[in-house]
Amino acid sequence: MESFIEKIKKNWLKIIFVTLVSLIVWVILRGFIFDKLIKINVPTDIAVFGESLLIQNGLFLPIITIIGVIVLLLFSIFFILIEKNLPGSKLVKGLIYGSSFFLLLFFGFIEFYHFHHGSLVDAFMSGLADGIPFFLEGILCGLIFSTNVKEKKLETKNLLSIILITIFFMFGRIIFYNFFFPKSLIHEIGSWGYILMVGSVIGLAYYFLSRGINTTNLLKKSLFFCLIIGAIWIPYNFFPAARFDIPLNLIIVQNLLDFTAIFLGGFISEFISKRLKKQISKRK
Repeated sequence: MESFIEKIKKNWLKIIFVTLVSLIVWVILRGFIFDKLIKINVPTDIAVFGESLLIQNGLFLPIITIIGVIVLLLFSIFFILIEKNLPGSKLVKGLIYGSSFFLLLFFGFIEFYHFHHGSLVDAFMSGLADGIPFFLEGILCGLIFSTNVKEKKLETKNLLSIILITIFFMFGRIIFYNFFFPKSLIHEIGSWGYILMVGSVIGLAYYFLSRGINTTNLLKKSLFFCLIIGAIWIPYNFFPAARFDIPLNLIIVQNLLDFTAIFLGGFISEFISKRLKKQISKRK
């Protein structure tokens, strides 16, 4: 059986190739098409913070580029770690993986722009600019690194994880916006639907991707899923602070609330599922 380290060594040139292709697409979309030609506007609540120290000192572009390369590398590496137990053909695996993060970023921008008084058109464009490269890389990872497997039966426990992660995520975001951005649209109940979209996308990602995490330890499984999501979601949350002079404590609290919600939703759903299985086996 080929180990993970052996697979990385064997495919390191392919990993670099996939990363470079995705990075080029990302630079073209974000750096030229959407930011230069279309010119995406920043939400009103964020623009008031002014330029960050990174921009003032000319460090923004090189640091963001380095972070982008690391994120894309991790994206490929995490796929190699979980692809064996994902369902479907090579293409299906890639579509599941890429779509999970495309939707996460796409709806993430919609929520971000909505609550910070930005244009939904700009949110839509930002979601495409940052989401498409990950969708593409997901497909490339599936075609290049994965193996075909027979379809496996989906376990009902993951349905509970979608509900719990969505509820916990929404609760965390409501706390965040109420305390740190009280002038946002969080007081409008209808606006909660935007948070529900992001939370449900994360729940759906757990529904599919957690099947690839090969461990029976509930704590390790939930934490590892947080690592997979965190490789993209943490840099996404920190990006506004890199571009604007936003206090870092806001971003840190936001990440803590997000990942506490994701961890609790995944862990509790796995725990309940395990208890139910024990009860069913005893009755048999």
